[in-house]
Amino acid sequence: MPGMARKPETSGIPMRILKLEMDGFKSFGRHTVFEFPAQITGVVGPNGCGKSNVVDATRWVLGEMSRKALRAKSSTDVIFSGSATRKPARYAEVSITFDNSDGVLPFSSRQVKVTRRLEKNGDSFYSINDEPAKMRDVRGLFEGTGAAMSAYSIMEQGKMDRLLQANQDERRLVFEEAAGIGQMRKQQEAAQAKLLVVDQNLERLQSILGEVKGQLRKIKTAASRALKYTELKERSRVIHQDLALVQFSGLDKQREELLATISAAGKREGAIQADLAKTKMDLEDAETRLADAEHEERRLSERIHKLDLEINQQQAKREKALARVESLKQAIERAKELSERVRTQMAGLKSRRETISATAEAGRAELQQLVAHVAKLAADEQAAREEAEAMEARLKQVRTGAAGRDHGR
Repeated sequence: MPGMARKPETSGIPMRILKLEMDGFKSFGRHTVFEFPAQITGVVGPNGCGKSNVVDATRWVLGEMSRKALRAKSSTDVIFSGSATRKPARYAEVSITFDNSDGVLPFSSRQVKVTRRLEKNGDSFYSINDEPAKMRDVRGLFEGTGAAMSAYSIMEQGKMDRLLQANQDERRLVFEEAAGIGQMRKQQEAAQAKLLVVDQNLERLQSILGEVKGQLRKIKTAASRALKYTELKERSRVIHQDLALVQFSGLDKQREELLATISAAGKREGAIQADLAKTKMDLEDAETRLADAEHEERRLSERIHKLDLEINQQQAKREKALARVESLKQAIERAKELSERVRTQMAGLKSRRETISATAEAGRAELQQLVAHVAKLAADEQAAREEAEAMEARLKQVRTGAAGRDHGR
């Protein structure tokens, strides 16, 4: 807390209240201030004037949370609810000022002011010497001073009777709180609780230590095995390195042999490519099957190229290269045979086309004859139609003449 100093040793002398300020608390709708200049002060008045509310305000500002002790149904009932002449208050605020000239409270200032404020929405705020604080700070401030809520510094109705009827243990607690040693008892209980937790933690640590020792033994065994494994792995690496040097020497000789093989294969490849070029020129005359032969030639050329790459990259053996070249030769021969078959088929197609052309000429001549015959038939049909029309006209004349003769008779 700001302004707090180390709490000095005290003899538990009760602190004196200097001032009590209320604003909007219960029946005190307006700002009201009570000042206590003397050691002993009495608040007197008729019934209903608010004496009990002064006690409630003191309890409330010191951190009282019990609605029953404050004679309220809800926490917001302590806010002034209004009267015939005043509107309801928006909040309730109480401040209490203590004389700290004897240094009972852990502050360097001569006066300590505690304030509690409650808004209408239920939000509550505390402050000590106008610095924000929490309720536990306020309650902890008065522990062991005789002004705590658990002490008998505030005696409401019926509390004295309960004190007189209390047993020895209950009275001892009251006297200890009044004497200022209640806080020490609570600190002792807290220390004993911490010691119990420490003992429990110590037992768990001892159990964990036993487990760790067992694991440590296992780790030492595993470490010795790992060290031996590392030594064996290093020996294996040296052996593999020597073996690799020997293999590299042998592979270098094989590389020289493969380079010679590749050179010979390159010469053979030149001859093969010349043959492929010649084959390609021969296949250009084909019209239908020529495309298949060209595709075969491209495929063979790609295989030759792939063979060249394989020879350069993989350094294949000479026997394999010669076998591939021989296979390509056979493929070239097959391509030539295919070209010859294509030429033969082309010749057959040309002969068949000539035959079809001759047949078409004969068909055209026959068609012309048929067309002439159809024209002649059309002419004969026209002549016959005209002759029929003439005969019908003559028949009509004959019928007309016959009808006239009958009429004359």
